[in-house]
Order: sequence, then structure tokens, then C-alpha cells
Amino acid sequence: MKATLAAPRAANNSLREWKSLLNQFADEVETWAQEENWSIHKSSKKLTERGLGSYRVPVLKLKSPDGEIWIEPTARFIAGGGEGRIDIVGWPTHSRATLIRNGNTWKIFDDYFKPVRKQWSKKALTTLIEQLAA
Repeated sequence: MKATLAAPRAANNSLREWKSLLNQFADEVETWAQEENWSIHKSSKKLTERGLGSYRVPVLKLKSPDGEIWIEPTARFIAGGGEGRIDIVGWPTHSRATLIRNGNTWKIFDDYFKPVRKQWSKKALTTLIEQLAA
């Protein structure tokens, strides 16, 4: 009986941690956008994942003088051992970058899923807006 109860409890803890991480991430990006006087629209979308069920995640739409991007979490569990994925899509180009959570850091990957050698930061976000929206 204990093993049966442990799996849902572990999934609940994982989901709670993931949602907390996403909210912290969204708050950080929102702060950076405000510091730069960019327009920001925050909404949410529903994700459904095996083992976690359905849940809502924050979605951000940022508009800077250089362009517009959408930031959308896509999964908590991903192939290859990452601990979460967020897609960043430029508008109107539909160019894409991906953030993969690994340990305590977000790794940035380009449209061809090659690693970008930059740490996730306000500067990296600014560069992504310039590159993805152009």
C-alpha cells in the first residue's frame, strides 16, 4: 500500500516544485521587461502530462523595440533527462529557442537545438528578442 501512495505524492511534489519554478521564472522575466520598459502580457495555458495530469502554467508575451516573443512552458518531464522545457518563439518570424532546466540552471538552445553558450540572464533575453524577432 505504501508504494501505491508514494507515486502520487511524488508526482504532486514534482508538480508543485515545477509550478513554483515557473512562477519564479515568469516573475523574473516580468521584472526584466519592466526595467526595460517593454510591454508585457501575462496569461496562462493548460498543459497535460502523463503522471502529472492537467495543470496551468504562465505564458508571457513580451514586446520590445526590437520585436516580440512568446515564452511558453511546454513540459516538466522531457526526453534526455532535462527537468523542464520552455519554448521562446519570435514574432512574426516563428524562430525558436528552447530553455532546458538542468540542475539549477536553464540551458539555452537555438532553433536547431544546438547549445548557446550563454547563461540565462536579462542580457540573454534581450539578445533572444533581437535574434528571434528580426
